Amino acid sequence: MNLYYCVLKHYKGLFKKKHFKNTHTLMVPVSETHSLYLVLIGRSNEDNTVFYAQLVKKIPNEIVEDLLNGEIDYFDERFSVLEKIPCSVSKIKDIYITKIHNKGKYIKSNILTTFNEEESTNKRRIYVVKAKIDLELSDEITPENLGMVAAKVMAKFGDLDRIKD
Repeated sequence: MNLYYCVLKHYKGLFKKKHFKNTHTLMVPVSETHSLYLVLIGRSNEDNTVFYAQLVKKIPNEIVEDLLNGEIDYFDERFSVLEKIPCSVSKIKDIYITKIHNKGKYIKSNILTTFNEEESTNKRRIYVVKAKIDLELSDEITPENLGMVAAKVMAKFGDLDRIKD
């Protein structure tokens, strides 16, 4: 089982494309059979190890690599898998614990993933990811404007058809 950290680069400009921002994604295993495909939408102002993430899809582990290869084919050089780290998973109460076997260049600690009921709706599911991850997010996202950012992610990825736990 592996944990994946990926980046999708965005460019803007009509004639000369300039790098605008990145979309950071994590493929986090939550059981022996399934992983969460998460888009990071921000970082807590109080604790820089706490990230907010929106669920794109809960997927079977056996298709994770095929899905990532499909993303690479679709987005070409704009999408890249920056890190693939072997890991194991467990669950205590409502917290998924992804234990990494070796620190990576970007992911420096185990990952704790929790569903955030307060910020979630039927169409968007928000998770809190706690980990030491070296990222540069262009916007600081606070709980006050989390809904607006999640709406932008929904517009990009469309309506989410989720598999129930």
